[in-house]
Amino acid sequence: MKHIIFASVLTLASCLPNATADEGIDELCRELLDSIAADDPVAYAQCYTTIRHRKRAMSLLSVSDEDTQRLMDKLRDRNTTIRHSFRIMREQIAGPKAKIEFISAEAKVETENFGGVRTTLTSQILCRFRVNGEAWVLNLDDGILLDGQWFLSDDPSSLENSMKKISFRPSGRDKEGNTEYGRVVEKNPTNLP
Repeated sequence: MKHIIFASVLTLASCLPNATADEGIDELCRELLDSIAADDPVAYAQCYTTIRHRKRAMSLLSVSDEDTQRLMDKLRDRNTTIRHSFRIMREQIAGPKAKIEFISAEAKVETENFGGVRTTLTSQILCRFRVNGEAWVLNLDDGILLDGQWFLSDDPSSLENSMKKISFRPSGRDKEGNTEYGRVVEKNPTNLP
C-alpha cells in the first residue's frame, strides 16, 4: 500500500512542472502559521494535498479498485488527523491575540526519478516558530512540490516546546471508544536544551 501511495504522489508530481528543490518551503510554513494565527481551518487545510490531487494521480496509474479505495480511506483518516491537529495547535496558543512568529523551516528535500520524470519531495519538514516569545517546533512530515508550490502530503506528526511534545496522530481510544488525538509527553527537565 505504501508503494501505491508513493507512486500516486510521484505520478501527480510528474504531471506538473518543478521548481528548485527548496523553493517555497518557508512560504508554506508561513501560510500554515498564518492560518493558525487567524483561526482559519480552511486556509490550514489548503496547505495539504487534496483527495482530488490523489484521485488525479491514481487515474494515471493502473491501480485496482480495492487499492484505490484503501488509499481514499487512508486520505480520509489523514484529513481527520489534520482537523484535530489544527484544534490542538489552537489550544496551545495562549489566546486569540497571541503573536505567532515564523523562525525557520528545515526540510530533507529529495529529487527522485519515477518513470523517467524527476519529482521533488521531502520526507520531513520542521517548522520552527515562537508564540509570544516561546519557541515551538512543528513536525510536518511529508511534502511535495506541485506546479511550483509546496504542499504537505501527509498528516502532521507533532508539536513540541521545551516542556512537552504533543503527537497529533491517533493514540488510542477513550472510554466511549472514540479515537483520541493529541497525546502529550512531558519532557524530563534535566534533558531540556
